[in-house]
Amino acid sequence: MIEQYKKNYPDVPTEYLDKASEYVNYNELIEKLMPVYTKHFTEQEIESLITFYRSTTGEKMVDKNPINSTRKHGNR
Repeated sequence: MIEQYKKNYPDVPTEYLDKASEYVNYNELIEKLMPVYTKHFTEQEIESLITFYRSTTGEKMVDKNPINSTRKHGNR
């Protein structure tokens, strides 16, 4: 997960993200988020979302999303 942040936010120092990963338990985070997703999506829909976001088009959507683009360029 941290590698995706490094890719999406190249202006954030790697040292910062590496240090942050020492404090975040990503397995615990996933466990906390799962009920949110399962409340709104079926298992098949979640699988479809995963497939999409792992695709070239999904990666482009994340990259070009106005919220992500704004953050990447320092405008909040």
